[in-house]
Amino acid sequence: MSAGDPECCPVEELCDCNDLNASVNPGALEVCNGIDDNCNFVTDDVALPGSVASIALEKQPGTTRLDWPALPVATHYDVVRGDLTALLMAGGSYAAATTSCAANDITVAHIDDAEDPDPGGYGFWYLIRAARGLRRRATPARKGRGARPGRSVEWARIPPMRKVAKPSATSEFPAVFSALHAILAKHEPLMRVVRDKPGNYHLDAGYSEKWKRDIFFGGIRLNKSYVSFYLMPVYMHPELLKRVSPELKKRMQGKSCFNFKTIEPALFNELTVLTKQGLERFKKEGLL
Repeated sequence: MSAGDPECCPVEELCDCNDLNASVNPGALEVCNGIDDNCNFVTDDVALPGSVASIALEKQPGTTRLDWPALPVATHYDVVRGDLTALLMAGGSYAAATTSCAANDITVAHIDDAEDPDPGGYGFWYLIRAARGLRRRATPARKGRGARPGRSVEWARIPPMRKVAKPSATSEFPAVFSALHAILAKHEPLMRVVRDKPGNYHLDAGYSEKWKRDIFFGGIRLNKSYVSFYLMPVYMHPELLKRVSPELKKRMQGKSCFNFKTIEPALFNELTVLTKQGLERFKKEGLL
């Protein structure tokens, strides 16, 4: 089809590899959208942003500043945060140990994070995700003590972060922690209590020949913005989530963590059943 043909291509700027889409032309920017935007007969041949070479963390009054070198082809960045203890117990799975979105689609190469890990050797990890189009490459960073660095991985785009109000002095968090604690504590006779402190509870199942260590079963963590309930069986056996209600799934962050701000009896009852189902799966595998 040639430019200027009144029957086939009456508009010259549309005469290229897709005459029905004016945004598709040889001078267009190629992005990851399943379309050959720049008409070079190769779909989605975009340049990845690459890996962040270094990430600096600086403690400031009331916050921690994270800085990283801006990447030339990156259009924006996402930052996710996770728990180092959960990362260790999940065998290095960042998806299972993710707890929150610290920033979404920002155009600057830094953020300020007001959250702090608990004292006593606990810590956070971060993934800085450079983006161009919909393809992301992630590089982990750490605050506090914990697991060794992981390699860069590509992640799917996450939804925009919702603004979360800081808990007030009359927060229900301690009561939420106690209610969730009761769900796990009833199974203590079958497991080993690794940690049972105010705001931090951790149960291990039996020894695994495959992993050559005791397997993390579940735990509860009181954070500044929510109370987290970790249940490792749903990560190891995702089919356990097939009958979980949409309301409980909305509380999930990552693949094994449920976050709560208030006592929700219906969801806590559902979580009790899910915990028991996970217990039965571990029994069948000889982990209890």
